Amino acid sequence: MPSIVWFGDAAGHDSVCKAISNLSYNITEASVTAKLVAEKIKVLALSMNTNYRAPAGLDDEPRNSSNAFRSKCGEPGDTPGQGTRIAKATGCKLVQGVSANTIIEIITTELAAQITVIGNVSLVASGATASFVQAYRTSRRIWSTQQRPRPCN
Repeated sequence: MPSIVWFGDAAGHDSVCKAISNLSYNITEASVTAKLVAEKIKVLALSMNTNYRAPAGLDDEPRNSSNAFRSKCGEPGDTPGQGTRIAKATGCKLVQGVSANTIIEIITTELAAQITVIGNVSLVASGATASFVQAYRTSRRIWSTQQRPRPCN
């Protein structure tokens, strides 16, 4: 399943209006979440601890820290908890308090924990090799659930 690693130190502006995006519609938390869910894309959200004005990072109050689009889109909407809502809706999670020194380790650990099973691997012989190669199908477990946590499955 495809994944997105989203990291930031403040909530996103909701909505990003047509005047900024040049799309025919406003981009909202609800519209982004619906598209992610429909495409079966997981979001691992990482809240950075680098913004003293937004101590909850991606889960912070969007009205306090989302200033970039106010002149064209008006006051941001939404409520605190944006990072958690999007991550949970897509079957993943939010990690709070990530620092610049730990972000690589956290991304590596969290993504490795998601890759726990490879299934439905098929090799199908074709052409001149078909008579020499037997096609087979297998599901293979890489790690047991006792060895690796499965936070987003």
